[in-house]
Amino acid sequence: MRAQFRVRVAALYSVVCVALVAIGLARHGVERALYPGLAIVCATTLIAEHRKERALVRDHQSARAVVTEYAIRLRGTPHLWQGVPRIKYYFVANDQNVYTGEAGWNVRGLFQGAQLPVLYRSSNPGSNLPLQSFMFYSFQ
Repeated sequence: MRAQFRVRVAALYSVVCVALVAIGLARHGVERALYPGLAIVCATTLIAEHRKERALVRDHQSARAVVTEYAIRLRGTPHLWQGVPRIKYYFVANDQNVYTGEAGWNVRGLFQGAQLPVLYRSSNPGSNLPLQSFMFYSFQ
């Protein structure tokens, strides 16, 4: 299984963060600090996600996970018409211990009992993520 970095995704998020800073610089008053502050929060979150994914890609093992819970959260919230899906899953690592995980990115359509591929760190199986939930990497 080979990971490929999604350059377009990283470029899109970078453009969004730069645009927020530019919008903030063009504004006056509170908005002048609000938009760059929002850009910093977005960039920090995205950098943390990228670092987590990169660590998994560099030092990983794969396993089949089983979805134990599928829930739609924030249903009925304005602008989130169908809610936000969230799954919980478990898998057995190479050390024969059972580990759990939770994901919410790109998991719509799964169901309780579904199987999905998961990457976990060899040195720390508690750090894991389903393949379909990677934002910055795709797998072939």
